[in-house]
Amino acid sequence: MKKIISIIAAATVLLWSCHKEDQINNQIDNQSIVDPAILEAAKTIHCVIPQETESQPSSVMSRTGLGAEDAGSYPVVWKNGDAIKLYTSDGSENAEYTTSSDGADALFESPTGIVGSGRLGVYPADKAGGISAGKIQVDMSGLASQTAKDLMSDLDDNVQYFPMWAKEGATPGEFSFNNIAGCIALQLNDYQGLGLSIKKVKISSASMDILGTATVDPSTGTITLPAKTDKNSITIEYTTAKSIDTKYIEKSVECLTIAIPAITYPANDLTFEITDNDGRVFTQGVGAALTINPGKVKKMAKLQFTLRYGTENCFIFAPNETKVIDVTPKYTFSPRFAQSTLRNVQNTSGGTYSVALTKEVLWEQLPTTNSGAESVIKSSSIDGYNLSVTAGPDEGNALIAIKEGDTIVWSFHIWVTDTPGDHLYNISGDTFQMMDRNLGAVLATPASTDEAPYTYGVLYQWGRKDPIPTYSTEYTSRSFAHTTLVRPPVAGTHTIAWSIQHPTTVLTHTSSDKPWLAFDENTAANESLWGAPKGGTLAYPTYTIKTAPKNAEPYVKTVYDPCPEGYQIPQAYRYTGIANSTIPTRLFYGQALVYDGANTAYYPLTGAIGSTASSLTVSNFGSRQYMATATPSDASGKEGGRALCLHTVHTSTPQVSGTAYSPMTTSSAARCVKTSSL
Repeated sequence: MKKIISIIAAATVLLWSCHKEDQINNQIDNQSIVDPAILEAAKTIHCVIPQETESQPSSVMSRTGLGAEDAGSYPVVWKNGDAIKLYTSDGSENAEYTTSSDGADALFESPTGIVGSGRLGVYPADKAGGISAGKIQVDMSGLASQTAKDLMSDLDDNVQYFPMWAKEGATPGEFSFNNIAGCIALQLNDYQGLGLSIKKVKISSASMDILGTATVDPSTGTITLPAKTDKNSITIEYTTAKSIDTKYIEKSVECLTIAIPAITYPANDLTFEITDNDGRVFTQGVGAALTINPGKVKKMAKLQFTLRYGTENCFIFAPNETKVIDVTPKYTFSPRFAQSTLRNVQNTSGGTYSVALTKEVLWEQLPTTNSGAESVIKSSSIDGYNLSVTAGPDEGNALIAIKEGDTIVWSFHIWVTDTPGDHLYNISGDTFQMMDRNLGAVLATPASTDEAPYTYGVLYQWGRKDPIPTYSTEYTSRSFAHTTLVRPPVAGTHTIAWSIQHPTTVLTHTSSDKPWLAFDENTAANESLWGAPKGGTLAYPTYTIKTAPKNAEPYVKTVYDPCPEGYQIPQAYRYTGIANSTIPTRLFYGQALVYDGANTAYYPLTGAIGSTASSLTVSNFGSRQYMATATPSDASGKEGGRALCLHTVHTSTPQVSGTAYSPMTTSSAARCVKTSSL
């Protein structure tokens, strides 16, 4: 009678756990010689993967496929035609075994078979590379045959390419298969809402051949890879481009899952190269050492995609000056939208991505008149990624857009003024330099009430990069000529992409607690739009941010910061320091605040467009000044991103009341702090 060798293939592929069944009672005996009966018995082996339960019915879909999900665990099942290769421990003999069965429990047969103790096995058989110095050689090139899969439960037909190895256990004829590959789950997020679609993803190692021959030490399970040659990358391509989720915090996990050899990759070794449906290529390296465990999925941090053109959003011009503005398409995966991390978008050949751009001057605004064309910008032209602008003789503000076809893809604030000065603030020993005027103002300090309108500047909604222009025919009012208002944001208007494409539209809401960027679950990302620390760094309404250390958390200039090169929107505690330590004096429809114990800076009382405004009107003009900061509010019970503003009250006794909560949809004045002084 034939004896059956029992092999327990307890493979834990991709978080799939398999427990060992009861051993088959009929085991071969250790013998010093190979008798014909044992050799005959060795031609048939029994490979067992745990039987499926009632909650885990049979679902064999492909060779070495997956069974049904059971509490997040996916059992591996054999498929008719699967083949494994067994070796003697020294590699001198080998035999291939195949199965004609489907399911978790299958018989594998070989026309020859091998016997001996300490035998070694490899799945799939055609990737077995032999035994060298007692170590198993496995060809990993099958991983190149993976197809694009988003969910772990969709990986069934990829499992056949994930190699396994086995070593005969203490009980003769018992084998337990182990994975050689693990998975990376790449999560991409189109936070701007640009409609990004991914065509393919390439993962590369800078030092190793991830499709080369892996060496497995059966005594330790250690896996090593050969040095890099031309097998160092795996490319996964979608048949139909995959649209990327626009949510920052995803409610369900959908990602591209790629199997790679299960080893520890050193810092800066792995790189993802992502190609979208337009042929744009974006790369992201893995900066820290990364351990991929056999049979497990390593979920990577979400890559939050941000696309912009050029580097800065605001450019200061002297009257009649010409400047060339770089409008090269750039991107970053920074979750903080950090400007310093921007890189040029590439094409599939490795060069800079090329797209035809046109330009359009959207508006021009002088401080005191309803001005029209060529009042601020004398001329402009675009050649490739070079936008040339020549300012006119008069000081004021303008907005010029670049377009792909009829769509605005970015816009730039042209600020024509004399070079702003910097005031060296010293608030309780904390020193920094702040501009001497509001963003967009053409005068720092008025000599009379008639000059006050020249100090007002432009307004900003919190987190947006584009200015809202106003003009004042007299110092007691502010008017709008180039802006529209949408209230509340309607379907399709609540994304960053929409705000970029409609830079002349103000988005208000019926509720002051609602943001213009209306993703309720996106609070964390909303808080980072202007680069201040996100999360609980202040408590509402006590504003504990006032006493926060200068560098308590990373503070960066973002791609949405409206300040010119070398400057950025300040954090809230810069103003709370002023509020706590200075006494303002009334001056020409504004206030002069002491910023260093002796000298004063003029702050006009410009008011703001209210968060629930149904028309373009400025409230509290001449009585209050709302100065936008980069710091988000953590107001209890409030939704979305928040701004903290300098809040001054113009009464019979001028005062500074400190920082106050201001909704994201409020449009306020802003002033810039010098980055190098922080």
